[in-house]
Amino acid sequence: MSRLRWSLCKAWGCTADDERFQEITESQWLWYAHMFAEDRRDEHKYTLEIVEYLASFWNSEAVQKVKAMRDTREDTRFESDKEFERRIREEGFAEHKELVDIIKGKSKNTNLSGNNEDRPRGARNTRMPKDMSRLFRITKDKID
Repeated sequence: MSRLRWSLCKAWGCTADDERFQEITESQWLWYAHMFAEDRRDEHKYTLEIVEYLASFWNSEAVQKVKAMRDTREDTRFESDKEFERRIREEGFAEHKELVDIIKGKSKNTNLSGNNEDRPRGARNTRMPKDMSRLFRITKDKID
């Protein structure tokens, strides 16, 4: 309550022991608190938009990615990690084994964990392409 009183003192230009505070009803206190919170949200949104605008001159791709992540987090179509884990545990995907196998099959040629488990891991065991001339051309263009 004291932060709210302090905010009202700044807005009205009065002291903390002003008589006006004795006449304020509970519903008025709640309304003032709500309005100050809305003002802070508006100010935060405005500041965030200015920062994104200025940052877009230096790295527009990063700003777009940050905006997309924030929009995704606020999107109700996506579940939180805890909600997703709960749904997996409770709904049992055993009866959908064919669908799970199809999804796994689509990524069988990737380096995702679970694929090629018989192959030893590490830099020494990574296969290199036989013809590296294309790789050399790409890196040469970047160096020059």
